[in-house]
Amino acid sequence: MIPAVRVDRLGIVLVIGASAAFGANAIFAKLVYERGATVGEFLSVRFCVAALAFWVVLRPRVARRQVAPGLLLGLAYCGQAGFYFTAVSLQDASVTSVFQSVTPAVVAVTAVVMGRERPRFRIFAAIAVAAAGTALVGLGGGAGVGHVVPLGAALAVASSVWYAGYLLAGDRIVAGIDPLILGCLIATGGGIGFAVGSALLGQLRFEFDASAWVFMVASALLSTVFAVTAVMAGMKRVGPSLAGLLQSFETVATIAYAYVIFGERLTPVQVAGAAIVLVAVVAVQLPGRRRATVSP
Repeated sequence: MIPAVRVDRLGIVLVIGASAAFGANAIFAKLVYERGATVGEFLSVRFCVAALAFWVVLRPRVARRQVAPGLLLGLAYCGQAGFYFTAVSLQDASVTSVFQSVTPAVVAVTAVVMGRERPRFRIFAAIAVAAAGTALVGLGGGAGVGHVVPLGAALAVASSVWYAGYLLAGDRIVAGIDPLILGCLIATGGGIGFAVGSALLGQLRFEFDASAWVFMVASALLSTVFAVTAVMAGMKRVGPSLAGLLQSFETVATIAYAYVIFGERLTPVQVAGAAIVLVAVVAVQLPGRRRATVSP
């Protein structure tokens, strides 16, 4: 049973603030890429700095039995982040965020396919609506305006599918682990995974402009440490149902940031498609079903 939604202003502010911070991540990535950094460099620094901040600031008391599953999830998270931020490097952040926003609908359908949830008309209707909205975003762009790169779109969708499996698997693996301890371990595992993987791929050259460090550290502290901590604190006050709905603001935030900073624009058709996707996401997250609650 999903607990009743509690109206708590501070909780609402915390979740919306976390969503705004998560939404800035794609913008930080674009700014870093413009300064010559690779995807591997950005993600390695982001997760390593975030892990260091978690350990130093929170000083979590981690039990031995929690280490292996937490680090494993951090390594698994590398797939989702790798797909998503590579997509951001190929096309507009605003477009990529819309493709990524279908994740809750993908999670819902995957849960039904895996037998974790009962089939519900609302779930399949929502995924159909989300698919239609995503198609409008993909097909409604023009040259230089909301431009969609096929490989970028495919990677963004792959990121959503990967994350759906990650959440559903992680929901069973990390039962009983405090969310902030889990966030710390996931950041640590992600830092190790990206540092080793990027080094093997030759992406850790560190030949980028020094100003890129500012945005990398901002991504680690604001869009990772603060965002994870705030969303967990907010969820405790308002419950997972309302928190899930409020987190839909992340896509809106990314689109707004991209417009202000990069001048990225969606065509009217794409705006309509993005609105349709968000409606579908909200519909999937309305009370009435159990959802996985692994930390972002």
